[in-house]
Amino acid sequence: MDRHLGADPLNIAVIGAGGRGRANLNSVKGENIAALCDINAKTLNAASKEFPNAKTYVDWRKCVDQKDLDAVVCSTTDHTHAFIAVWAMNRGLHVY
Repeated sequence: MDRHLGADPLNIAVIGAGGRGRANLNSVKGENIAALCDINAKTLNAASKEFPNAKTYVDWRKCVDQKDLDAVVCSTTDHTHAFIAVWAMNRGLHVY
């Protein structure tokens, strides 16, 4: 996990893939999108078509527990950010 910028692409999970999440996803698509999570099946399906190698989740807790992740982009509603961010940081992941 101690990678330097410009090295191999980061393995990123994007939690919340619609709306603001779509914009955030576009900002990190140069990295390896390793996981996608959204409670809306239509939104999740659309994002997974663009990133077919990403594992997909409906439950953010299972997504954050994916073993190969380096970072999490949290694009969920405001009142859920803290739960997701703390869960991810407790697992040594970087969070945006």
